[in-house]
Amino acid sequence: MKFTTTVPIATAFAIWVGAAHADTFNDSIVQNLTDLGYEFIEIKNGPTQVKVEAIRGAEKLEVIYDRTTGKILKQERESALGD
Repeated sequence: MKFTTTVPIATAFAIWVGAAHADTFNDSIVQNLTDLGYEFIEIKNGPTQVKVEAIRGAEKLEVIYDRTTGKILKQERESALGD
């Protein structure tokens, strides 16, 4: 009986810790882009990557980060006028 109650608790704790890490990572991305003057910021969290789209004036920035290392895997800039 103990096993069935500890497994959900352990799973919930692991999810909570992962969510807390993602929030810290996302918060630092948002703060950095806001400091750089980006106004619209959208973040999509995947299992191994974080995709960020941000707009500053007529410029759209798209960055894909590795969730584990924080390294930029891909970065593109384009016109945001069509969006």
